[in-house]
Amino acid sequence: MAAPSRTQVLDSSVVSAIDTYLTTVPVDVIFEDNLLLSSVFNAGPSAGNQGAVKSLYKARPGNISRQNGREVVIPVRYGRSTNTKAFNRADVVPLGIDDPITMQRDGFANYIDTFVLTWDELQEVSGPQGVINLAQAKADACKQTLAETIEGDLWSTNNGTTTNPKEVLGIQFLIAEAPGTGVIWGINRATYSWHQNQFTDATSAFSAGGLDDMRAMRVSTAGVSGVDKASAIFTTPAVWQAYTKEAEDIHQITSGRTAELGFEVAVYQGIPVVYSDQCVAGSMFFLNMKYMQLVLPGGGAFQVRTPANPADQVIDLIRQLIFRMQWGFQRYDRQGVIFNYTDT
Repeated sequence: MAAPSRTQVLDSSVVSAIDTYLTTVPVDVIFEDNLLLSSVFNAGPSAGNQGAVKSLYKARPGNISRQNGREVVIPVRYGRSTNTKAFNRADVVPLGIDDPITMQRDGFANYIDTFVLTWDELQEVSGPQGVINLAQAKADACKQTLAETIEGDLWSTNNGTTTNPKEVLGIQFLIAEAPGTGVIWGINRATYSWHQNQFTDATSAFSAGGLDDMRAMRVSTAGVSGVDKASAIFTTPAVWQAYTKEAEDIHQITSGRTAELGFEVAVYQGIPVVYSDQCVAGSMFFLNMKYMQLVLPGGGAFQVRTPANPADQVIDLIRQLIFRMQWGFQRYDRQGVIFNYTDT
């Protein structure tokens, strides 16, 4: 005689409603509460990213690349082309091949979370809609946890090899305080200076010289002509407050009815200054979104799996949520970090 099943069978319409909810939520749900990645994901339309036209803080668009396979490839510029020539009429134009582009390579980072509906949980809810509501709440919790985990890794020191090799690369590795050493995306920074970001060691309170630091970093990350400036400046709540306090020291009465002494938006020379409690303590990152690239798999970054039920457990439904991505920069000399502010 066949062994009795441990699994209670849910109504097919309820399971279908749950799976529909899981598979129709867009991938940008992972990013909507992630200040750093939403700046790229919602910056501009691209293939496979329909409808993403709202520019967060009006930053210049980032790049979203759809790639398949185990290896992620991002082109990186290391110099200027020598092929540019002036010509007139029927001049002989030399056909030089000198593309100042090479490829940087790394792997995808995979994240997974699981939720289940147990038999006793289903006894506590009322009717099919109660089951659906419970499943949606659990799915939402998984997605939020995935987003929070990924955001924490984005601000980390993860280097893809010795430090958390399975996780997404961290900004402290990509935009480093000591960019003259180490291998990033397979390219040795000590050998190739064009793979190094800009950096300043403040070692002081922001009030002691923060605006001078920002002015110098604005220039060093903007290129020779000064027009390729950063898209946004990311910092901590403490440093952001110190920055706005510098402006609040100058008061001007503009209304006899309201005492407006604060600022709704912080901007430095046209560059939005925003904060995240995930940002590295005492740091300011000058990021040029034009050269930031978010890489998602061509088959879909967000996927849902139905694994086998675990043995000897009364599970009515089990689903796994998987997210796959990687990120990097096409030009590191356009990125910068000011670190060691003592403001906390």
